[in-house]
Amino acid sequence: MGRGRISTIKDVARLAGVSHGTVSNIINGRSNVKSSTVKKVLEAMDALGYQPDANARGLRTSKSETIAFICPSVENEQYRAIYFGIQTCLDEIGMRVRLYISCDEADREKRILAEINKERLAAAIIISCIPDSPQFFQPLLQQNMTLIFLGRKPSDLPGSYFISLDYRNIGRQAAKAASAFPTAALILERGNYTCTKELSEGFSAHYSGRIQSVSHLAESSESAYKTATLWIQSGELPNVVFCSNSAFAKGVNAAFHFFCGEKRPPVLYLCSQDWMRRVNSADSCLIQIDFFALGRLCAEKAAALCAGSGSCEDSTILFPGLSDENISPVLKQADAHSQGKPIHIMLMRGAESYAAKLLAAKYSRLTGIPIEIDTFPYESICAQQESPEEKYDIIQLNTNTLESCVASGILACLDKPDVCSFLQQNFSDYIRSSYTLCQEKPYAFPYMFDAQILFYRRDLFEDGQLRRLFFEKYHADLQVPKTFAEIDRAAEFFSSRNTPESPVPYGITAGGAPIYSLYEWIPRYFEKGGAISQAGLNVGLAVSALQEYIAAFSSADPEARTWKFLQQTAAFSSGNAAMMILYQAHLSDHRQQYTFEPGRNIGYAPIPCPIRGGWSLGVTAASSRKDEALDFLMWLSSSQNATPYNILGGSIPCNDAFAPSDYTCSHPWLTTALKAAKKSVPMIADASISQWTFEKLAGPIIYKAISGDLSPDAAVRQLTQALKSRL
Repeated sequence: MGRGRISTIKDVARLAGVSHGTVSNIINGRSNVKSSTVKKVLEAMDALGYQPDANARGLRTSKSETIAFICPSVENEQYRAIYFGIQTCLDEIGMRVRLYISCDEADREKRILAEINKERLAAAIIISCIPDSPQFFQPLLQQNMTLIFLGRKPSDLPGSYFISLDYRNIGRQAAKAASAFPTAALILERGNYTCTKELSEGFSAHYSGRIQSVSHLAESSESAYKTATLWIQSGELPNVVFCSNSAFAKGVNAAFHFFCGEKRPPVLYLCSQDWMRRVNSADSCLIQIDFFALGRLCAEKAAALCAGSGSCEDSTILFPGLSDENISPVLKQADAHSQGKPIHIMLMRGAESYAAKLLAAKYSRLTGIPIEIDTFPYESICAQQESPEEKYDIIQLNTNTLESCVASGILACLDKPDVCSFLQQNFSDYIRSSYTLCQEKPYAFPYMFDAQILFYRRDLFEDGQLRRLFFEKYHADLQVPKTFAEIDRAAEFFSSRNTPESPVPYGITAGGAPIYSLYEWIPRYFEKGGAISQAGLNVGLAVSALQEYIAAFSSADPEARTWKFLQQTAAFSSGNAAMMILYQAHLSDHRQQYTFEPGRNIGYAPIPCPIRGGWSLGVTAASSRKDEALDFLMWLSSSQNATPYNILGGSIPCNDAFAPSDYTCSHPWLTTALKAAKKSVPMIADASISQWTFEKLAGPIIYKAISGDLSPDAAVRQLTQALKSRL
């Protein structure tokens, strides 16, 4: 082949010794091609320097009039203002902007880059989370696409352009504004970006006090809210806080307003000039920057470069200075409230009770009514909800036991016009019917939304090589499983002992501990058509389901036979398994202990026949403070309090919890979980036996089968006999 000649798909097919169609199938990611053939084609493409996407689109000659803008989020006021500046400028010259949200996730940004390369857009303005990975931008430059990086400077990428604010000067100005305060805390973007480093360096070099902490967080108000809450709870509040963007300031101010009352530190932060007019300057010092003009500048430069009439060297927009604002945070301290008789609450121990304690402290400060919360493990809560101590005014109960608790007279009826109106306004019909109503009357408030779903590694299911290996082995496409047979097959495949090419050692997590194992065995039993009722079990179906579940442990960690939900979360979040079946509320409960970033290649899907979960809070019939207890439940469940409660680890299923927001972005499985919850079934088909009684009977027996001390047949027959004796 002559020097300079561009290779074609036919050249690749000829060199690899395959057909043109086979090369096309491989380029388009189809899985029905042998791995050995794929290897030959890839080697031929590499030898020829063949670029499939560029050649495949070589006939497309029309020039694009669209410029991409890739940014981490639109919650941040800065990015919104930049986007509107870009849009306004391009509208004026007859061009368009296409917005892409990366969420500061590397894999998402890579997919966006691949998409705009495929679309052959005119240019891209990028606030990148992978500026030190030039290999992902090279294909765009090879297509003669104009790339302008904003704020985060790329490394070793000739041919690209860079525009930035003078972040060192901004840091210096912020330090000057904070100079009257002895301690400061910084909340900056996560990532080794030039803008972040320069901002921190500028502040540190000119601040005369002590920098108490520097937090590098994901781009969300929720993460800043949690950080500020930790400061409050530890008693180590800084005198002033400096945030690199409005999203962080929003979260910090929300935490300070919520927990500190009138005595709260001021917050310095970068903001758009348009937005700062709507901010209470008593709480914040605003570093005003015209991000709208910054967006216009980027668009003007990009358009000029696309037209071949401009040049763009590294340039800096100088920060014009800090306006004089009142930065004194000291307001009148709230008066101390009189102490009344406490409301006693019984809760299950976990992230939800932790969050409830935080909000209860605020309620006490507002009302003068002390809230005393006792927490217990799952087993104790289940035992006590059927006969709670008389001292408790509010108890947590499993939604599956609501009917029995009403029948036994434990719960007070809450059938009041204001309560019914409140529940109807704040909760969907499904949530009310499942969490509050018994015989068409309200007896409880929704407290802990829960649903059993499948978490899976999306990147593994989409990996081209693994898809081809799966097709070769099973003669079927690798897809997200919909049945337990498909789950077991995928788990077997992803286990590295069966597929050495798999990057994870195990295909699935599992929890074989007593009680916990029931929540994977019983859905398998229900999928086969079984039921648990006064008639007992269908022995044949129950044995078959148990045999399959025990076999599934061969695709899990050897220690999984003793695991509970906590250990399952740890294994999945550490990247040791391809899939996990879990109640989503327990993931929220445990995710604070482990690194779990839901947006990073994690997918969510329903499982067959999920067991109904969820918890409510009810006022006890024995309570002498029913009205006060009810007032607290309505306050906790209100939209302005449920959202911060959920951010801190709770899961009150109010309407706002499922509406698009920063919270749903950080809990992206909620939509899937809600769909799964609506299809869930109770563990016990009738009132012949309580769920907790069944769990106590079945848990140890099924555990013996999983441990190998009983055969599946013997275990099921022993359980059947125990049920008959109990009934």
